[in-house]
Amino acid sequence: MIVRIMRRAHSIVACSGLAASILMMGGVPTLADRLVFRNSRAPLVGEVISDQPGMPIRFRYRNSKGEWVTASIPWSDVDHMEREEGDQSDGVRDPTPPETRSGADAPRRASSSGSSQTTEAVTPPAVRELKSPKDLAPLLRTILPSRPEAGELVVVRLQGAFDYDSAFDIGATITPGSFDALMEVAEERRPVALVLSIDSPGGLVSVMRHVIERTLKCQRVRGMRVVAWPSEAGSAAALLALSCREIVTTPLTRLGAANEIFMNGEQVPDPRNAGEQKQKAWNDALWQLVTEHTGRPPVVQRAMQHSEPELWHHPALGFRDARPSGMDAGGWTALDDDPKKPCVLTGEQLVRIGFAMGMATSEDELVAVLGLPPATPVRILDLNHPTIQAPAATLQARLKRDWANAVAARNRMTQRLDKAITKSDIANKAYQALPEQVTDGQLATVMAAVKEARTAIPSLRGADRAAMERWPDLDGWVGNLDFHTHEARGLYEVALKTLLQVQRHGGRVTIGDTIARARNHLVEAYNGPESVTP
Repeated sequence: MIVRIMRRAHSIVACSGLAASILMMGGVPTLADRLVFRNSRAPLVGEVISDQPGMPIRFRYRNSKGEWVTASIPWSDVDHMEREEGDQSDGVRDPTPPETRSGADAPRRASSSGSSQTTEAVTPPAVRELKSPKDLAPLLRTILPSRPEAGELVVVRLQGAFDYDSAFDIGATITPGSFDALMEVAEERRPVALVLSIDSPGGLVSVMRHVIERTLKCQRVRGMRVVAWPSEAGSAAALLALSCREIVTTPLTRLGAANEIFMNGEQVPDPRNAGEQKQKAWNDALWQLVTEHTGRPPVVQRAMQHSEPELWHHPALGFRDARPSGMDAGGWTALDDDPKKPCVLTGEQLVRIGFAMGMATSEDELVAVLGLPPATPVRILDLNHPTIQAPAATLQARLKRDWANAVAARNRMTQRLDKAITKSDIANKAYQALPEQVTDGQLATVMAAVKEARTAIPSLRGADRAAMERWPDLDGWVGNLDFHTHEARGLYEVALKTLLQVQRHGGRVTIGDTIARARNHLVEAYNGPESVTP
């Protein structure tokens, strides 16, 4: 976490409102630490006890009664911190018992020293709970200084495969939600340049399209300077880098191999019907937008996306997708002359053909390559920052616990369904054993078996239902269960009414098909959707 810290050994803190009254009432030294909040509430004046990254700020101050109290305040609620030398409080570092230091949302117990004073809670607006990568923006803002400086350079670190949003892969994948959050925070600072530091083997085409469209919007609509800084950029990541007007490489950069393949490794074939042709036309328009924006010849991108074209470069004549021959053969360099594989370029090759403006191995070198002043402030947005990973780990632990509870609830239900299916088999056997001439006792035996089968059908209620309904796959299983158990109960009711009618008035017993259908519904309830995964 980076915060703006102002040390003023000889200045006077000017304050108003609540902060001024605290100074007058409590006798706090004029030179005091201050926490300035993001909202309109007045600053707190006192002493910062602890400001460790990833942990709430521990702040000691006098309340409206003149009592010294200690509060835990989330970093995300603080605009900036102003620190002074020395201890500005009563000298007690942290009187709150460790077991009660759970955050700023609960009152604190009295000190074990015997003081009757209690610590009152500070309740600034709570940070939005992290539920998915889409909720990352508020947390990302807390790892940067609250106010952007003029001429800032913002580096957005992108690591891992292009994948769907998942709470279990924050910082290890590039997803629509996480990328949008990173870009939202980067864009709102209006930096002199926004750098995408890319380390990715590629991934899902649909996610790639989303990321490229967002990158183009940042450049073409918001007018921002976006620079790709790839180390490893394969497949979808290569196309993302090529969608940036400027590229800076590293000595180990590899960029390319962007051919579209299925999950089994097979090449995606050319469009085979009107629907696929329509989709291809739509996708080709995206690459046309990239070409229009960057001004780069599309032949290089095509060589990366397809195995067949070769790629040759001439310093004066540009690019060709076939081997030069005859008088024109001199001066050409083969960038990819193997029709069996897609093109991959190194960082040096990208510089040599004019696709990259230079190489950089550090932020300082990056600043120099981009032509920015040496003192340019560089801000890093990284989802692997402790401030992001701490709540992400908490979320993941909760989700794993919730998933385990949901699976346990499902297992309990399937065990009960298994018992109900067994009871249904017993009822069917009892019916099949009926002779041509049925006695009342034999009818009673079948009725008892059908009643037991009906009674054995489980109902999902309470905590088990709530646990499973939190998960889309299991929620579908719950709906499947409700439908089929309801149908099975109805069929058993029909069977019992038929048996009762025969018992009272005689006639033929025709419930075999009814019992069989009820059993089939129980089996369907047991099996549920084919795939149930976390």
